[in-house]
Amino acid sequence: MSQNIELLIDQATKTLLELGLKPSVIKNVKASSFSPIIKFYASRRINCYSNDLMRELEGLYKKQRQEGDITQNTYNYRIRGVKIIREIAETGTFKWKVFSRKESPELNADFTMVLTEYLSRLETNPNSTRGYISIVERFFLYLQEQGVLSTTHITPEDIQQFIVKISATRPKGMGNVVTALRKLIDLLAEKGVITYSAGCIGVARKQDRKILTGIPEDDFEKAVTSIDRSTPIGKRDYAILLLGASTGLRACDIVTLKQGEINWIRNEICIVQSKTDKPLILPLKKSVGSAIAEYILEGRPTSAESNVFLRARAPFIAISSVAVENLLYRSKIGADIEHVPQSGKAFHGIRRMLGKSMAENDVPVTTLAQVLGHVNFNSSTKQYIAIDIKNLRECALSFDSLQGGSLC
Repeated sequence: MSQNIELLIDQATKTLLELGLKPSVIKNVKASSFSPIIKFYASRRINCYSNDLMRELEGLYKKQRQEGDITQNTYNYRIRGVKIIREIAETGTFKWKVFSRKESPELNADFTMVLTEYLSRLETNPNSTRGYISIVERFFLYLQEQGVLSTTHITPEDIQQFIVKISATRPKGMGNVVTALRKLIDLLAEKGVITYSAGCIGVARKQDRKILTGIPEDDFEKAVTSIDRSTPIGKRDYAILLLGASTGLRACDIVTLKQGEINWIRNEICIVQSKTDKPLILPLKKSVGSAIAEYILEGRPTSAESNVFLRARAPFIAISSVAVENLLYRSKIGADIEHVPQSGKAFHGIRRMLGKSMAENDVPVTTLAQVLGHVNFNSSTKQYIAIDIKNLRECALSFDSLQGGSLC
C-alpha cells in the first residue's frame, strides 16, 4: 500500500505535538529533519514513500557530511528525519529519541554566573542566541578540562587554542565562534576581569557562502500560470504564490497568517514575524487580495481554524511550511521547469526574486530591509546588492590605467 510522504510527515508532526514538545523544537525538527525529505522527493517527482529512496537519501547525507558540505549537527537532524519517517511508514508511529550525548561536567559557579550575564546582554534572534550560548558554554567546559577555573585566569592563548580545537568539527561555521567569543571578551573587559580586548581573537576564514539569485521571474510566471485555478487547491496555491511574490513573506509566516491579520479596508497585512519575533506591516496589492479572497470564499474548507491557508484534506488545519515548499515544486513540475538542488529555486527563492527586483529598480537598501523584515542589515540585506549585477557593472573599474603594461 502506497503512503503519501507529505501525509507521513504531517502524522509525525502531529505526534510531536501530542508528546508536548515545545513549539520551537517542533519548528526546528520540521525545518531541519522533514523539509529536506520533501525537497528530495519532489526533486525525484515522487509523492509516495519508498524504502529505496530513503536509503539513497541516507547515502546522500553521509556523502555531504564526509565532504564537509553540512555540519555534524545538520547531519544528525537529517538522519533523524529519515528514521522517524521510516518508523512511521513501517509501524504507524515512532518513539521520540533525544540525540545521545556524553555526560558533560557542570560549569563551576564563576563560569555559570558569567554565562547568565552573557545571556542577558545578547540582543540577537533566538537561533543566534542559542548558538552563542552553546559556544561559550563549550569554551568554559574546555577551560575547566585545562584546569582554568576562573574568568580572571583566561589568557589569549587559551582562546586561540580553543578556536583551533573547535575548528576541527565546524570548518565552515567559525564566524559564529569568533563572534560569540568576542562578545564574551567584551563583557569581561568591561567588568575589569581581564585587561586585553577582543582584538586578540584572530579573524576566522570567511565562511563559504553561495549567493543564490532566486527563481527567475520567467520561471515563476510559468509556474503560476500552470496552476489549475478551478480547483480549491489551485485557488490556495495561486494565492500563496502571489502573496509570496508581492510581499516576500517567508513560508513560515504565510502558513501562520491569520484572517484577522489582513486589513481589507486599508489593504495591509500586519504580522509578527516567526523568525525575528518583530512586527511587520506590508501593503496588500489588489490582485493578491482578490486571489486570497477568492480562495477564502470559494476554495477554503469550512473550519474553526483562524489561519487563512488550510490543508485540502481533513483534518482541515493550517497548511505546513513543508507543504508550501512542495506546492512550488508541483507548480514547477507542471510548467516543466527543471529543478536543481541548491539552485535557489525553492520557495525562499521567491523572496530573493523580489529582493533582487527591488535592488535592480533602485529601491533604497533601507526600504528593502523594511519590506523583507530584516533585523540585521549587514548580513541579511546587503546580499541583495551582491546579486544586482546590472548596477554592479556600473561600479566596475576600467583597465585604461594599464595601457602599455603587462598582465604577467
